[in-house]
Amino acid sequence: MKAEIVITGYGEGELTMQAVKRLRASSDVVLHTENYPVAAWLKENGIAYASLDFLYEQTDDFDEHVARCLKYLEDRAEFTFCVMDASDSVAKALVEKYPWVPVTGGGADAALAMRAKSKLCVVSAVSAPQERLSPLCSVLIKEIDDRLLAGEVKLKLQQTYDEDAKVYFRTSDGHIINMKLSDLDRLKRYDQTCACLINPDKTPKMNDFECLRLIYEPKPVNDVSLNEEALAEKLADVVQCIQVAEERGLFTQEDVFMRAAELLSKGE
Repeated sequence: MKAEIVITGYGEGELTMQAVKRLRASSDVVLHTENYPVAAWLKENGIAYASLDFLYEQTDDFDEHVARCLKYLEDRAEFTFCVMDASDSVAKALVEKYPWVPVTGGGADAALAMRAKSKLCVVSAVSAPQERLSPLCSVLIKEIDDRLLAGEVKLKLQQTYDEDAKVYFRTSDGHIINMKLSDLDRLKRYDQTCACLINPDKTPKMNDFECLRLIYEPKPVNDVSLNEEALAEKLADVVQCIQVAEERGLFTQEDVFMRAAELLSKGE
């Protein structure tokens, strides 16, 4: 299978020269949906295309829709898949299954951003050591231009992610490779274009309540009757219950923190 992904943006004016070149050269253009603005441009330029709109009518389940779209693309020997941005679910599934698929358009970081599995936080390598990184977010770190800086970034990420966590790294020649976080500072060459993406672990490091402070901004508390002593008593009860639960093998401290984070994210 020979495949590529082209990010077209939200209007004809967002098409990059490289994206235009790839679309003109392709013999099999596929749009996720014909509702994309690029469809009009393709017609004006006499470029034939297919769309996946017919697959929307075959299922009510979005995950199944993504699976059907992926199967449809896999059955083609060669294709250029057009999406509007790096968050497209089918494109993300495609690069996850076939990491070698090139991504054109959408900016220098699009190919990395497409591999993000959760809310994306983007920071520069220079500022990364001072940033508060959430263990529930994907993190894209840009401009890793030398080995020393790569080492600093690695140490920062290891505070939140496991040292064997998988990292997507954009090399100086524009290729995206997979590596362990522990190998981030062991490449032969770095420059201003190098960047990395790391996705959250299924079981992120959550050893204390600091994790909740990092994940979400404090929310206002309307109950003015709360005071330090009352909160301390409630916290002591929580800790005691967690200890009993862990002894009985029911759940762990990390399970409680994860559930608390989910509740905070829903505003509960």
